[in-house]
Amino acid sequence: MIGKIDPSTIFFTFTSIERLWDPFIKVLHTLHGSKLNLPHKIKNLQFIHKTELIWINLVTCAIYCNHKAFSFHKLITKYYYPFGHINSKIYFVIEFENHESEHDHGLLWIKNAPTYGMHTNEKIEWFVNMYIYHSQKN
Repeated sequence: MIGKIDPSTIFFTFTSIERLWDPFIKVLHTLHGSKLNLPHKIKNLQFIHKTELIWINLVTCAIYCNHKAFSFHKLITKYYYPFGHINSKIYFVIEFENHESEHDHGLLWIKNAPTYGMHTNEKIEWFVNMYIYHSQKN
């Protein structure tokens, strides 16, 4: 597919790390915590407890992750353009890792983005620096 379309501008991957979604873990704990004899307070849940909650709710986790990915897709294409105006070309793939956790890959084609080999390195660096920010604390 990529060979038939001009080079994409941005490649990204989202990995669902469900155990870090505190509001979601709280809901799962409310629904299933007593069945699993888990600690009553969310702050006392350890990694293994969160993993148990996720494993008995794999479909719910996949639906939640899919909703987050779809919301991001809608955000960047319809409401707000954090990367600039996106051409009509956009590509998403959903995959599942070995431990059955969902992750998404995507390609974006941004309007008027510089192309490697056609534009100067300075123009490409300027474009990249508009969207990527790094701060190092001393």
